[in-house]
Amino acid sequence: MQTQAEAAELAAAGEALEVERDALAEQVADLTRERDTLAGKAEQQASDLVDQAQRIEREQQAAESARVELATARLKIEAQAERQTDQATEIERLRAALEASQPSWVQSWKASRPSSRTRQRPMERPGSWPHRRPTAQPSA
Repeated sequence: MQTQAEAAELAAAGEALEVERDALAEQVADLTRERDTLAGKAEQQASDLVDQAQRIEREQQAAESARVELATARLKIEAQAERQTDQATEIERLRAALEASQPSWVQSWKASRPSSRTRQRPMERPGSWPHRRPTAQPSA
């Protein structure tokens, strides 16, 4: 009897070990699935990080390019403003030289005539040729 009791006890212990082993195998399977899922997520995140790093690099290059273009445009504007100032100074110098070189009667004639903005040219006066109504021509 003692052997049967020992055998029954060993069988019960074996069954308990099998149940424990099955539970541990299930835990291993669960942990393996979770590890694989996390590995996939980590891989995707690494890929996303590479993509974002490349996008940031492109955007930084575009921003740098825009800064260079802006600086170039500002330099051109400054150069144009300086050139405009120089040209205005040259125009004034030439006008003064022209005024100084003209006889006084030309200067008084220019001062006495009406401004070109207030004068009408002959073609713009009412009744002048382009504004006259054509008269009826006798038919032949």
